[in-house]
Amino acid sequence: MSQAQLDDIKNAYYRINKYLNRTELVSSELLNKEIGAQVYLKPEQLQKTGSFKIRGALSAMTLLDKKQLQNGVIAFSSGNHAQGIACTDSRKNYLRWKWLGLCIRIPS
Repeated sequence: MSQAQLDDIKNAYYRINKYLNRTELVSSELLNKEIGAQVYLKPEQLQKTGSFKIRGALSAMTLLDKKQLQNGVIAFSSGNHAQGIACTDSRKNYLRWKWLGLCIRIPS
């Protein structure tokens, strides 16, 4: 797997930015005092799915063509990344919640 280049990051930003909540950096005076340094936090819990994982899910889905999207997308995750995939609409009308039917099998 190749390392992401700055242009890859910029291109992903332009593809997904319009679908996301803007999360400004925030600082906590209490935390800064406790640590003894200026600390900045990025509140990604303010995204529609409650985490930053929507960014990667959207980035991946916006790279798929119409035929690939019609085949569907499977997330090998039961957490925040799966929520990001579930939140994206495969009709390129991104960020529309969908309910997925799941079958989970746990070996005994």
